[in-house]
Amino acid sequence: MSKTPVLGSFNHLALCVGDYEESIKFYDSFLTQLGYKQKIINDKYTMWINSLSGGQIAISPTRPENKESKHVRYSVGYHHIALNASSREQVDKFHEFLVKNDYKVLDEPKEYDYVPGYYAVFWTDLDGMKFELCHVPIPNVQEDHTPTPKADSVEETNGDKSDIPMRPEGKDHENSGESDENVNVIGTVTEKPNIQLPKNITVPTGNKFKFLLSAYGVQIYKCVVNKDGVPNNWTQVTPDTYFVNDKRTESFVPEYEVAYHYFLKKPIHEGRAVWESLVKGDDSLLVAKSVATNVSPDGNMHLPWLVNEVTYHEGKGRFSDITYVLRVNTVEGNPPPNEYCGIHYQGGAIVKVAYSAEYWFFH
Repeated sequence: MSKTPVLGSFNHLALCVGDYEESIKFYDSFLTQLGYKQKIINDKYTMWINSLSGGQIAISPTRPENKESKHVRYSVGYHHIALNASSREQVDKFHEFLVKNDYKVLDEPKEYDYVPGYYAVFWTDLDGMKFELCHVPIPNVQEDHTPTPKADSVEETNGDKSDIPMRPEGKDHENSGESDENVNVIGTVTEKPNIQLPKNITVPTGNKFKFLLSAYGVQIYKCVVNKDGVPNNWTQVTPDTYFVNDKRTESFVPEYEVAYHYFLKKPIHEGRAVWESLVKGDDSLLVAKSVATNVSPDGNMHLPWLVNEVTYHEGKGRFSDITYVLRVNTVEGNPPPNEYCGIHYQGGAIVKVAYSAEYWFFH
């Protein structure tokens, strides 16, 4: 996931509304469903930010003389606002929310012929401004697509330093962690949360909770079209995930990032999942393999909860003595349904699905 803004990409959208107080409630309700959190509220404007995309949407009260005006869609100005969904299921689920909460739905979810597989729902706000939530399949890519940033391939190894995974490209490790004292160390949340875990999401006796990290990023999948009647399916290419110590007090922005998570192309002692320090003075890295999985207690629209057993260490730092890593409290991140592969997505298509989670580290 690139952390540098792309020239011309969406930064923020500012809208004027007639009934400011009612509009705050209206926007807060549906934007929360789409991953936004209210960050600023005063008598001049209210702003919500999406911590994964960085996009911001704000509303302001219109001038008193324009308070009774309504948006005219085909006059000079914008026609509608379209927001992304990672899957058709998200569009359908959001439509259920709109109907349940008596939003004015203009067009129910269906496929449109803008591009193959385009799927969307449309609704309006209190002033008649039109919104859209759409899922647009990513076009076909070459079979040799490699996610970026990436780790170099490694053969099965017994830990010879010549065969260790290379650092992911594009991240300035030497300058990480200098802007705030909280990011000079990995793992400031050292108290284990008191939540009910599925029975198989546990670690062997003798391993103790060390710290947790808050994660955000994407899971990258590839559509595999099979032959001879074998159902098509999605294979996981890699996560592309960054961590902060505590999402309650730290934003998901580069200056707070303390670690990075990705997959090796080839395993080390059966392990492919890598957690790597981004903190200056801490060059620790671990590789792990999944040994247990369970459907998320919050529903199968979210990534499964996992137990990962560490198979390899490198460097010195906070990851040096980690033995197990749990993935819990996942939010979204699953690929589209298998039946979409080969129909709505061509073989070889790459899909990136946003997600968040907590990772618990044991030693």
